[in-house]
Amino acid sequence: MCRYRALKRMQLRRTPVQVFFAIFLLAFAIANAQAAFPDLGKAKAAVQNIFSMLDRVPLIDSEKPGAHLLNKGGHFLPCRGL
Repeated sequence: MCRYRALKRMQLRRTPVQVFFAIFLLAFAIANAQAAFPDLGKAKAAVQNIFSMLDRVPLIDSEKPGAHLLNKGGHFLPCRGL
């Protein structure tokens, strides 16, 4: 038990060099994260734009009688010269 306490006390003591490097690495990580903030703003705007398009009600209502429907026949486009 005494050995455990001694190890715990040693782990709690930090040298000034360790503290400096911990702060330095933290500042470096924050600086790298700040570089991505403009991209996150652009991504948020793009996602909002996409969801506004998905939520939009179409002007052509296929449920109305006499509405134009797409022909779901088996028509394929010819692929020539590939």
